[in-house]
Amino acid sequence: IPTLDAIGGDPSFLRLSGSGTSVSDPYLIYDVYGLQGLSGFVSVFKFFKLANDIDAYSTVNWNWNPGTSTTEGFSPFGLDYYKYFSGNISGDAHSINGLYMNKPVYNSSFNYVGLIKYGSGCVINGIRLNDYYISGRENVGSLAGVMNNSFVLSSSFNGVVTGKGYIGGAVGDINSSMVRNCTAEGRILPQTPIDFWAS
Repeated sequence: IPTLDAIGGDPSFLRLSGSGTSVSDPYLIYDVYGLQGLSGFVSVFKFFKLANDIDAYSTVNWNWNPGTSTTEGFSPFGLDYYKYFSGNISGDAHSINGLYMNKPVYNSSFNYVGLIKYGSGCVINGIRLNDYYISGRENVGSLAGVMNNSFVLSSSFNGVVTGKGYIGGAVGDINSSMVRNCTAEGRILPQTPIDFWAS
């Protein structure tokens, strides 16, 4: 599980409970710190479930970048094609509110930005992402920067996404996947110059 640099706030939290081995015994996520802990799961399929609504507004103060004199916020999980995130995440009709990610546009290492940076073989069901601000270079979306061979079901997305190319309200770049009964609202703000829109 990664470290983070948070400015202010109470660092105490409950990470995860459960075994994560099945739908009936998932890892339960109680708060934004437990949510951040999912970045410790790489290329292994596990089951996760939101135990309640998640207040993520504190992420606006996470991970100070002295080069830009700004905070970068939440760190996405799933690194790349070889170290991807794979799992079943059930929102159970709960919401994640106020997620903040501000990744430098000039830095090509921030080509994949979203709650999930690079996902493959995922099942996302019944999640509500609200009032987020997600900024990156290319392949930027609130749920995922890139999503391959996955299912996104009965979920909603409402906030701001901004980037230079392949940007979407839910997913920046999606391949061989199914999206059903989902809505994406809010604003998509292309940064100048824009390279590509998400398909």
